[in-house]
Amino acid sequence: MHESLKLFDSICNNKWFTDTSIILFLNKKDIFQDKIRKSPLTICFPEYKGTHAPTEMSAYITLIIMADALQPLLPAK
Repeated sequence: MHESLKLFDSICNNKWFTDTSIILFLNKKDIFQDKIRKSPLTICFPEYKGTHAPTEMSAYITLIIMADALQPLLPAK
């Protein structure tokens, strides 16, 4: 999962795509649900403190993806 996030981040933050709109389709929810039944989300994301509800875990992953994609646009601290 971290590899997929890195790939998405490298695409979003590539200099060739700075003025390009990007649409991310989060499909194959059934595969995601099967995987999280076998391996808890906390294996990849130990900081996850939510429930084991697939919708809540999907929302968490979506937030991580959006935060990574928007990070370069945020002002430096």
